[in-house]
Amino acid sequence: MHGDLARGLLFDSTTEPALSDVVPYIRPASWSAALVAVDHLSWGTVDEGVLLRWRHLQEWPQMVLRASVFRLAVHALHPGSRPAAMDGLQSMARQVGEFVGNATGDTD
Repeated sequence: MHGDLARGLLFDSTTEPALSDVVPYIRPASWSAALVAVDHLSWGTVDEGVLLRWRHLQEWPQMVLRASVFRLAVHALHPGSRPAAMDGLQSMARQVGEFVGNATGDTD
């Protein structure tokens, strides 16, 4: 599966999205979706409802948690990270924490 789908796609309003690179990972398919979800949460381009809409995917709460930790670690370690991105990452982390906390209490 693609390890960084949100950053590897180019969008143009007149054509289909184009894949600009291949970042192969051996992960469950739900990992890519979780990474896209947490990226967009941190960018503020989706609401927290995105986490509920994809909960049918395999091991979804765990994938969302892992994707959020991955993004936070990349931000902390990458020399090109910008301090301004931290506000969005913190907001994403709060939303993911609430989602994962609620998901572990689900009985269905």
